Amino acid sequence: MEKERGILEQMLDKRDEWAARQPSFGAQLQALVREAAKDIHNTAHEVFFGQQDGPGEAGTPLVPTQAMVTKSLGTVHGYSAMLEDAASRGVQQESKEIER
Repeated sequence: MEKERGILEQMLDKRDEWAARQPSFGAQLQALVREAAKDIHNTAHEVFFGQQDGPGEAGTPLVPTQAMVTKSLGTVHGYSAMLEDAASRGVQQESKEIER
């Protein structure tokens, strides 16, 4: 019985942890209203002008960002190492400029 209680407590603790990481209800509601307004705008634009307003906002569903596409394709080999190298050189250059 103790082991089952421990598992139940672990499950409840994990649920509380996940719930704490979720955005507030107000933030979710604002996002829903914003998306609804965009949908209404795009629908009206399509009805009156016969075409969509534009390609859409990067990062929204069906409109991935360039970084999302690059990461999913895996076309940039060593990209993160290159970024880390550039970042370290930038920090070194800043420290040299401060010394002068």
